[in-house]
Amino acid sequence: MKLGRMFLKMIIMTFTAFLTILEIHIYRLFYSCFPKITVNETTLTKQWITRSNINSCKWKKDLYLLTRNNKDAQLKEYYMKYSKILSKVIKTAKMLHYNNQIIHSHNKIKVTWNIIKSETEQNNIKCDKANVYNTDKDNDS
Repeated sequence: MKLGRMFLKMIIMTFTAFLTILEIHIYRLFYSCFPKITVNETTLTKQWITRSNINSCKWKKDLYLLTRNNKDAQLKEYYMKYSKILSKVIKTAKMLHYNNQIIHSHNKIKVTWNIIKSETEQNNIKCDKANVYNTDKDNDS
């Protein structure tokens, strides 16, 4: 009787060990075929860009790819008109967004200068005087 119970316990232990090994291998196989991908939700740094602007820019790119190797004059004319309209829409969207920022701000001058800096993409770069002036006197001769 004791021998039968010991044999049964041994079978159960062997079977659970087999299941854990099988589980480890299945997980390895699954994650090697389907790796975990973390997706970071990006926020637009330029708040005036809308989803429709992005879609219009994608359509403009597709139109460009069509007209690049195509000799159809009507298609190229359509692309040119679409490009001009899209650039006007983007300029208008920027203008409305920046006007809205200025109107709703408490310090209008500071916001205006921040907009100017962001549009001209100026960074606070400080130059060293040694880099600005030519100190090499051998090149003057």
